[in-house]
Parts: sequence; C-alpha cells; structure tokens
Amino acid sequence: MPLLDRAYELANRGVVPGGTERNLAAATWASFDDDLSPAERLLCADAQTSGGLLISVAADQANYLLQRLREEETLAANAIGRISDGPAGTIRVSRRL
Repeated sequence: MPLLDRAYELANRGVVPGGTERNLAAATWASFDDDLSPAERLLCADAQTSGGLLISVAADQANYLLQRLREEETLAANAIGRISDGPAGTIRVSRRL
C-alpha cells in the first residue's frame, strides 16, 4: 500500500489516532501474515483515510487500468492485492502480491 512520508515511522512510535486502533481491533475478518509488524497492521486500518478508493478489475485488465490512472495523474495508482480462493468475507494481508 502506498503510504504518506513518515507514516510508518509515526505508527512504529505509536503515534496513531485512537480510531485506527479501534478499526484494527474490529477487523476480525482480516488475518495478517506473521512478518507484518504491529505498525504495518495499524497502517492497514488507518482511520484517517480522506476519500480512499479501491477499484477491483479482472487480472487481465489491471495493467491497463493502472496505465490509464497514471496517465490521468492519479495520486496513488497501485495494485495492492488480488482475489484468491479462501473463505468468503475474509482478507489476508501479506507483503506478497
């Protein structure tokens, strides 16, 4: 996931909004790989999203979508995940895409 400058540093020091900690505690449908630090987990549940947008497209269209978003100078056009087999309604957070 793209992060603002110094976001990891601040989260690593525990400088996060209380809503972020509550969001993470409430995310019982999410599982995190063991190699994710507590700060990385907190950043996945950041309460300060100001208009974040998630777009899902078929895998064979992902590169085209990213190219078009970047041509339009979208601030954060990145692939951050993929859909895979697993229990419905769950998310696994991993460093690997």
